[in-house]
Amino acid sequence: MKYCSRCLYPENARPTIFIDDEGVCSGCRNHERESDFDWDDREKALRKILEEYKTKAKDANQLYDCVIPVSGGKDSHYQVHLAKNVYGLNPLLVTYNHAYNTEIGVRNINNTSNRFLKLAELDPKNALIYEACAEAFLVLLKFRTEEGLKNNSDGRYLDLNELSKLDKVKLKNTFSPINEVQDIIKNKFQLTYFT
Repeated sequence: MKYCSRCLYPENARPTIFIDDEGVCSGCRNHERESDFDWDDREKALRKILEEYKTKAKDANQLYDCVIPVSGGKDSHYQVHLAKNVYGLNPLLVTYNHAYNTEIGVRNINNTSNRFLKLAELDPKNALIYEACAEAFLVLLKFRTEEGLKNNSDGRYLDLNELSKLDKVKLKNTFSPINEVQDIIKNKFQLTYFT
C-alpha cells in the first residue's frame, strides 16, 4: 500500500487518488494548483453569476432561484447555508435516497413530507399537488419500511406479486403527484432534462 508523502492518505482512499513518482497524491497536487487562484476574484465572479440567476428568477416570478441536491449530511447542509445565508439565494432542495444514508441524514430526509406541506403554504397555486406529494411520500415510505422489515433489506425493491390489489392501487396512485411536482420543477427552472 502506498501513502502520500505529504498528507499520508492511502492510495485506496475514496474518492480515488493517484500517487505520482514523487510520492505525492493527486489531492495534494490539486491543492498546489488551487493555491495560485485569486479566491476573492473567483467569489466576485460567482456572486455576479448568482445575481443574474436571482434576477431571472425574480423577473419570472419563480419561487426558487436554484436547485441544491442534499443528502442530509454536513456537506450539503453547509452548501444550503452558503446559498441561503451568504449568497441570499432561495434554493429548492432535492434528494435521492440511495439506501446508505446516515442516521441524521435519514431523519432530515424523512422531513420530506413536511417540506411538501410547507411548499403548499408557500405556493398556494400548486398546494393540492404538494399536499398529494406529502401523502404519496408517506405511502411510499410505509411500503418501503414494511418491505425492509419483512425481508431484512433497505426496502427499495417491492415484489408486486406480494401486494394486495388495494396496495397496488395505493402504490400506483403515488406516482401521479410525484410526476406533477417534477413538471412544476421542470417549468419553474426551464429544465430540458430531468430524471
